[in-house]
Amino acid sequence: MTPFDVAQRISEASLFRHNFVYKKSLHWRYLLYRLARPLLKVNYKVYKLTHPHTPWTSQASIRILKTLLHNKMIGFEYGSGNSTVFLARRLGHLTSVEHHETWHKKVQNNLKAYGISNIDYHLIPPKYEQQPVAYTFYRDYSLSESDFQVMREYHDYFTFISTYPPNHFDFILVDGRARVECSLFAIPRLKPGGLFVLDNSDRSRYEPVFRVLAKWKKVVTTTGLFDTTIWFKPVD
Repeated sequence: MTPFDVAQRISEASLFRHNFVYKKSLHWRYLLYRLARPLLKVNYKVYKLTHPHTPWTSQASIRILKTLLHNKMIGFEYGSGNSTVFLARRLGHLTSVEHHETWHKKVQNNLKAYGISNIDYHLIPPKYEQQPVAYTFYRDYSLSESDFQVMREYHDYFTFISTYPPNHFDFILVDGRARVECSLFAIPRLKPGGLFVLDNSDRSRYEPVFRVLAKWKKVVTTTGLFDTTIWFKPVD
């Protein structure tokens, strides 16, 4: 059974398989969403209370990562938090990038408290006086400026992963700022057969990532309120 097959089986066995969020209207789906929303929020809060040291992603995605990640893998994450300790405990090595100084200190203290040392943890704050850059990287993916607005203040943040060679990481999680930009720079650094995870993937502004990865196998997991999508980079 391939990693994709394992992930798909876990997703299919999860409590929620469909995102209930629907645009405001008189449609019956929107009315169902409004009725279900409080219950879905309570369900996720209960899960987080009973699983305090897990990422803020969907329950099914967490079960998939628990199953597929191992200590022979090296990983990278954009956006730190509970996921940082969770991933570092399972991977051989983790590189993590955070933009918020106060949050960085908090996570850094947690890593020290748990005695976690197999991690390179970087603080890369935004630069609001960033010099103008003529961005062209999105053209490599047949995207145009109309597909998304580059968050220039996060230039150092989203380009950081380009300091690593292609096909370097076994696992990449994008759950921070400038997620489309981060994704486009991260994709070439993922090994064939590697896992690429995008949290809150149901947001419409992340649609370019789905377009770029259209030929990759994927598993979409959900809490009913937000999605976490896991792609598997083709081996061929």
